[in-house]
Amino acid sequence: MDRQSLIAKIHMAKAKVKNCSRCGRWFYEGNCPDHPDIAGVAMPEIAYRETLKAIGGTDSCAMMDVDGLAKVADLFERAGYSKAYPYVSVKSEARRQRKSVIAQIYARAPIVLGENWEMRLQGFVKTKIGKSQLNWCDAGDLRRVIGWINRTDKYNRQRSF
Repeated sequence: MDRQSLIAKIHMAKAKVKNCSRCGRWFYEGNCPDHPDIAGVAMPEIAYRETLKAIGGTDSCAMMDVDGLAKVADLFERAGYSKAYPYVSVKSEARRQRKSVIAQIYARAPIVLGENWEMRLQGFVKTKIGKSQLNWCDAGDLRRVIGWINRTDKYNRQRSF
């Protein structure tokens, strides 16, 4: 990790850490593991500064070298920061959502579009979106496909009454 990433991680971890008022333990989720009756309080600024000085040699992240920052970040890691707040990549989340929408399309299309649903879906994607395959569609294109399926479903339900 580079310097700026380490500083950002330390500041985010510090903002969310809880401190047990009885034993001083740091934790992120729920109540203190050693004292279940204690919810914990935000880490006092003075305790944070003392921790920085003891671990990194200075009471400010801005004045600390990369090794000191890494040690402080590791301390927050051992307290459970990454487990409580795991990093979610924007790209991987977008990819997961895209796969989910495609799965919804493949689940609903046979029901709504009927027997030749694959040809109808392929035709819509080709003529209205300009892509040769559903898998090549971006998130906006997939929303258009879902919208078309929803409108077709609504039309079919109104026509049947």
